[in-house]
Amino acid sequence: MIITETLKQSDRVRHAFFSRQGGISEGIFASLNCGFGSGDNPDHIAANRANAMKRLDLDEGALLTLYQVHSAKAVVVDAPWKPGEA
Repeated sequence: MIITETLKQSDRVRHAFFSRQGGISEGIFASLNCGFGSGDNPDHIAANRANAMKRLDLDEGALLTLYQVHSAKAVVVDAPWKPGEA
């Protein structure tokens, strides 16, 4: 995972940019795949997400992901949501 010094200085934002390294996914998903919409094994995705959050010292539920679409719609995050709700 990559952490930027600029965002690291904020006490209001926890961030990381995930690379392909460190995941347990296999085959075409062989990476740190954290996307439930990818078609990867859901158990592998859950383990990858848990690993990523552990490295950030955060609860597994703290990672919010959604299905990204290029549109004029914006998503405001003011509370956690469960996978599949985004």
